[in-house]
Amino acid sequence: MNAEVKIRRHIDAWEGFSAEPGRQHITFEGEERLLPELNIIGWLRFTRAFDHGLEPDQHAKEFELHYIVNGEVNWWVKKDSYVLRAGTALVIKPGERHGSETGALEPCEHYWLRIAFPRNKALPGLDKEQTKALRIAFENLERRDFSASDEIEKAFSQLIEEHRSRHDHSAVRARASLHQLLVSYLREIATAGKGNQSVGTSAALLGCIETIRANLGNPPSVETLSKQAGLSTTAFRKRFRKEVGYSPLDYLNRQRVFEAQRLLNKDDSHIKEISHRLGFASRQYFTTVFKRVTGVSPGAYQRSIRT
Repeated sequence: MNAEVKIRRHIDAWEGFSAEPGRQHITFEGEERLLPELNIIGWLRFTRAFDHGLEPDQHAKEFELHYIVNGEVNWWVKKDSYVLRAGTALVIKPGERHGSETGALEPCEHYWLRIAFPRNKALPGLDKEQTKALRIAFENLERRDFSASDEIEKAFSQLIEEHRSRHDHSAVRARASLHQLLVSYLREIATAGKGNQSVGTSAALLGCIETIRANLGNPPSVETLSKQAGLSTTAFRKRFRKEVGYSPLDYLNRQRVFEAQRLLNKDDSHIKEISHRLGFASRQYFTTVFKRVTGVSPGAYQRSIRT
């Protein structure tokens, strides 16, 4: 392969997705990598929902590191579910099966990479003892998700930029960013571990989230959801906003809009029918909510994906 960098338009487990409006992603792997110690590194941005989920996957020897820049990601790892929002990082260990919690991918932007720590040799730029220390530290992590600092986003951004630009000394700069990223993950997880609980959503609220998503056209009342969670209405509202990042109504409306985007992708879809199907009191209210979430009206959105 020549020195020119080939930017692939696929994402590992999402390979096979066709290029569509509202979807941007870049992956570097194989000979495209600057750093041989990285198995893969990528960035993606979905500006609208897609009715394709992340197929269940696992990696025998690699750690998978994620950072959510914007939006919301709903994943499961082993038997645990996670609602990850902007500023959240996640670690998936070797052999841990994982996938998307729903059959759709919601609007989001995030970075990820996969790396394996060799047992009998050093990572480039480190000695054997430093490599061993990193491997053991990641293997012994007691939690996988945490609220990350800007340093992690900066390190990921720098890694992608050096892969894309290929300037003189890009490999040196990329490796420095990688080492900074790994150390930041360990330090910030250790700090987060001193808190009371994971930033992932609690089991009680995950059940409520599932109820909301299963009943977008006829949503349960806050009182019903409060009882399901075993909380008073006031406590439920506060806890929901704290853990999910939105009020129950805002979360419901966002899920309705994501589903509306999926339905609008179909050739035979009609805005009025979608509005009614998703339980909006009027088409005008549906348009108001849709525009608040996406920045455009349903009609403008539908025209943009059909041109």
